[in-house]
Amino acid sequence: LSSFKLIEATVQSESEKEQKAQNINMSVAKDILRIDFSDGNVPVSEISKKLSELSLARNGKREVAKAVQKLKEKVKDKSRKTLHSLRNSKLGDTKSAKEVEMAYRQLLETSQSLARWSVAEEAEKAAMEIKQLVGQRVHAGKKEAKALCDTCIETLHKRFDSRDQKVLRRLDATLKKADVALADLKSFIDATKACVKNSKAPEQVVQEYLNAITLFATTWETSNAAPTEESLAEHICVIHAMRGQLSHKMVQDSINSLVGRILTRYRAKIDIGTLASILEGEGSAAEVLDSHSCFKRYRAEQFNKLVSQITPDHAATEMEKLNQKELKITIPKQKMLEIWQEYAAVFKKHRCSQEKLSRIAETLKREIGELDLGMWNAATPKIPEIFGVLCGLWSRWYKQHNGVDVVPHVVQILTIFRLLGVDQKSPPKTFWGKTLALFTKNHSANPLNHLTQIETGGGKSIVLGLLATFLALMNIKVHCACYSAFLSKRDKKSFSGFWKALDISCGENVNDLITYSTLKNLSNILLNEDVNLRQCIGDFVQKGTELKRKATKRNWEIRVLLIDEVDVFFSEDFYGSTYNPAVKLKGEEEYQLIKAIWSMHRKLGKVNISDAKSTPEFKAVETKYSRHPWIARNAIGAMIHCLSQFKDHSYETVKHQGAIVIAYKQHGGLTHSKDVGYLTSFAYMQELDKGVVTEENVKQKVGINITIGEFSYAEFPKPGQYFHLILGVTGTLTSMSKFESQIVENQYEIKQRTITPTIYANKGADLFKKVDVKLEQTRLTYWQKMAQMIVDVAGTNGAILVYFEDNKAIADFQASEYGRRVEKLYNPRTVTEHTRDKETKITLATRMGQVTYFPRIFGRGLDFKCRDKRVEEAGGVFVLQTFFSASLSEETQIKGRTARQGKKGRYQMLLCVEDLEKAFNVEGKQLNEELEKARLYDFLHKTREEHTQKIQKKREAKVKKAFDANQESKLVLRNILDGDYEQLPELLKKMNNRGSKYHFGVCLDASGSMKGRPWQDLCAAFKAFVKSVCQTCPDHWLTTIVFSSRIQVQFDKPLRDAAGFVPSFINGGTDFGPPLTEAFNKFNQPDKKEYTPYLIFMSDGDGINRDRISMFRPLLNRELQVRTIFFGRGSGSQHMKHIAEYFGPEVGSYNYSADGIQLKETFSKSIVPVEISSTVSAFDD
Repeated sequence: LSSFKLIEATVQSESEKEQKAQNINMSVAKDILRIDFSDGNVPVSEISKKLSELSLARNGKREVAKAVQKLKEKVKDKSRKTLHSLRNSKLGDTKSAKEVEMAYRQLLETSQSLARWSVAEEAEKAAMEIKQLVGQRVHAGKKEAKALCDTCIETLHKRFDSRDQKVLRRLDATLKKADVALADLKSFIDATKACVKNSKAPEQVVQEYLNAITLFATTWETSNAAPTEESLAEHICVIHAMRGQLSHKMVQDSINSLVGRILTRYRAKIDIGTLASILEGEGSAAEVLDSHSCFKRYRAEQFNKLVSQITPDHAATEMEKLNQKELKITIPKQKMLEIWQEYAAVFKKHRCSQEKLSRIAETLKREIGELDLGMWNAATPKIPEIFGVLCGLWSRWYKQHNGVDVVPHVVQILTIFRLLGVDQKSPPKTFWGKTLALFTKNHSANPLNHLTQIETGGGKSIVLGLLATFLALMNIKVHCACYSAFLSKRDKKSFSGFWKALDISCGENVNDLITYSTLKNLSNILLNEDVNLRQCIGDFVQKGTELKRKATKRNWEIRVLLIDEVDVFFSEDFYGSTYNPAVKLKGEEEYQLIKAIWSMHRKLGKVNISDAKSTPEFKAVETKYSRHPWIARNAIGAMIHCLSQFKDHSYETVKHQGAIVIAYKQHGGLTHSKDVGYLTSFAYMQELDKGVVTEENVKQKVGINITIGEFSYAEFPKPGQYFHLILGVTGTLTSMSKFESQIVENQYEIKQRTITPTIYANKGADLFKKVDVKLEQTRLTYWQKMAQMIVDVAGTNGAILVYFEDNKAIADFQASEYGRRVEKLYNPRTVTEHTRDKETKITLATRMGQVTYFPRIFGRGLDFKCRDKRVEEAGGVFVLQTFFSASLSEETQIKGRTARQGKKGRYQMLLCVEDLEKAFNVEGKQLNEELEKARLYDFLHKTREEHTQKIQKKREAKVKKAFDANQESKLVLRNILDGDYEQLPELLKKMNNRGSKYHFGVCLDASGSMKGRPWQDLCAAFKAFVKSVCQTCPDHWLTTIVFSSRIQVQFDKPLRDAAGFVPSFINGGTDFGPPLTEAFNKFNQPDKKEYTPYLIFMSDGDGINRDRISMFRPLLNRELQVRTIFFGRGSGSQHMKHIAEYFGPEVGSYNYSADGIQLKETFSKSIVPVEISSTVSAFDD
């Protein structure tokens, strides 16, 4: 039936095709008009068959349009007749009741079948009227109860899955069996309708819904004391189906608990394995198997069947082939098999042993303790046997505590042996050697730093957990770092009991041998191992207290870093960024100053620095910190700048530990530990004005911010810093860019790499060989195609995950006509950082007919389990990516959300020309040419690589800047550790006066076309720019170059001196060459090298010599920024775009101003660098 979209395209198209195709369409149109409705049914199958015969040619549109219109009229007419017949029927006898039921069912099916055609309005209206009709005639008789049950079924499943007739029939039958009072059922229906109508259902309505479901379940259980596995499965399916009606956490948790109670009650009376097998084939109800502990053994058995077909020989062979093909390295197959056999013999012995676990654990620790770390050549051969004992012990422990038999997979064990270098013929003698304890004095490259690629669902957490256990038993400190707090906590929890049994400490204290944390928190842990930085600085500034360092005795000598998903480390969030520990100075004086500045802003709309400094609140803070006078002055400047940016500040309010706190988006969730300087403080003040938070709560959250340091994330893992060895796992090793690979090898000395084969016998869909790319020319056709693809997948028993670039892209599609059509048909769910109940929506996403929207941040880390066999039969979970990823690793991760654990999967990319032109600076014409040649993806991938190379220099400059900040920050840390507080005040002052000092090169067009009003508007806008930037830091440098066919440098001084300066008009032609050359020369003056060059180029028309912008390329190493402004409505805007886009979107941006008002807005806001407001400080980790 989705062919109706083709009819619409046929009707709307203007192109012409062969006469033969036109004749075919005319013939089919006539056949449609002859379809007979007189037999009492709407012949949907016959209509669909005829529509499928339509030629794709663009002619015959008039005849097809007539046929479709006639078809609409016939459907409406049939709906009216059916409704008329039902109105006249009598519910008093059995025959009439059956007729009502049949007609009602048929009308519903017709409405659902034809909904995609948008021709079923009358059918839908009729269905609603029938529901009211039946509801009004309910009496105490069985026939009326049957009709009421039908109404209940339809209402319940309106948002569930109307095509799941099997579940509907089961619910129907179960409701008839249950002896439930009609009044209770009526209440049940009303509550359900209210819940369905309002997705954010009030608690009391949700509770009514749950009460009715509980009543239904209790009634069934009363009459079924000893059910069979089949009847219990039916009952569980019905209850579980109700769980999908509302995305409300209370509903999900309560129904999950209800099913758990049912399973607990009947567990001893039935065979769990048989029940699980029945549920496995019941579509979405199979999700019960993942939610309840009684099915743990069944799940483990099924998983073991899935992966047990991979033999050691197959695993070693595949590993050898993969690495030879992808990495051009040789992994000795025979050696891998030999060490596997040594491991397997010992593992089997200890897994089946009856010896006490505690005794085996003592033996294990003794054997590991006997390894000579200084003679690794001699120690290496013992590793397989030791791991055999370790894994045998872990398997026994797991079964003892979870009742499930879990065995490490052969691929996982071979991966661990590769990471440890066990397969190497001659491992380096220095590896693990105690000489590494002196690595800071005599460090040489460690050739066994190692990264390995493990496919999604391949058991990375097991590999890391077993590795961490082994290393900790060798008395080696292990840090396991991950980008996600959720995943880190999950993985730690899965092994924490085992570590406790082995007496291995796990936590964040310096002598805990195993630490699981995020990359951000790892930085905090390392910096605070010997001293509490925040407490030291806070006490020193506020009280003058000088804390002496307490020597921390370490019980270990070697430290190892295990990285999970190493590619995330190279994202802009980490590589080139800094971890900024800070302290918030709190007190009554500090709070009153922030309150006073906020009040001035609310009343006047702006705050002047001189006015702020004249307030008694400022004087009070200045007096309090008289030993550090820079604190009050810096605070005022930072507050005023943040207020200028506050209008666009985005945040959320969430409840944490009983109080409302400010939260921000981070890594696919909301975090309340992130603090964006004074922007966060003013967010609290705004919520205080609204009455959302209390003043007492605000006083605990706001204060004067003191930055302690800016420590580069890129420096922590480097050799000679903290770690003797780095081992990492990722799903995208082969997707790393050349830039990332060079960093891994050269900066972090990770030269060993391994690709591991799949652990699943059924490999599933191969989504990586060739990517299917669809390209649409306009935004509307792009949305239309997206909607059609969603409908095609969801309408054929599929489940589709749609990935958008960001939340705005999701909102734009939902607001479009096509997005609203999808909303009407499938009620799609959306998962963003703000979604409260992500887990439930993620679980529901793989059900038949489900549509779920995600922003790109959720392209990794989410584990989608598809239990619905109907989805698998339809081709598996479908992933639709609607943007082109800036990195191949992100694209690979998004693909990895489907075809998981050896199952089927589908993936497609849908792109819009407008987006690609903007993101990658390519022309639509070229994109279409590549599409016609069937090489669009290859072209886009090449463009992506080139784009990465272009921004590489900027990334390197950013890393260099972070490194410089890191070196200065280490001085602060070193002074505290040494107890030398004499230099600390000056270091802190310098640290808090940091931030980029810009050299603004402002080129203003003073040609003849700018004479009069345009020049007056420009001068007003320039004045607003000076005022806005001066509030941030008056120490920026300003060079103003006025140009026409000649130039004048009218100002070249610190920004603080520009308050009274007004540019002068000079008249003439327009030549871009001289001002660009002069700006370049000014930026390159020796005394200006400490500034960041910031070119602002404004013109209202064409100019010659614009290509001289190329001379600025060497300034990319100094983080050059380019802003161009086109003013007016003449020609020449393309030239301004060319200058802005020459170095790509990371460096340049183009701004358009049609009049003086827009020009002033552009100068005062759009082109002003946002720096202080974008600094994220860590106040409490």
